[in-house]
Amino acid sequence: MVDEMGFVRLGARFEPTTRKIGFVAAPPGDVAGATAGWIRSLGDGTGVDEIPGGLEAALTRMGALVSGRTKVLVVGTASPWSAVLDNGIMPDPSGVVSRMVDLLGVRGFYIVAEPNVYSGNKTKSASGASF
Repeated sequence: MVDEMGFVRLGARFEPTTRKIGFVAAPPGDVAGATAGWIRSLGDGTGVDEIPGGLEAALTRMGALVSGRTKVLVVGTASPWSAVLDNGIMPDPSGVVSRMVDLLGVRGFYIVAEPNVYSGNKTKSASGASF
């Protein structure tokens, strides 16, 4: 488990992949299997790889997308929720989260984290949505 500041440093290192993170109220194996099945149903011959070593190892293997197929990472958390990230050029796990909510009949949400950017007295901050 990564402490809060460790997660912040980890998030900054793997930016932009970690800018938007989705959460689905289901075990990671269920979410990964349903996600792969859904993507295959769209005509993509996607597979599922289990990556040992934790979040940092998985993010390292996933890498930022330069070209090619977007990869989706599903990882367990310290709660009953699974985290969902993707490495698209403009990462956005909200599509996967909403589809998993429909397919698995569970709750989901995603968060968007932007660094604090000061423009006068206005601050850009984190936001999110739930399904």
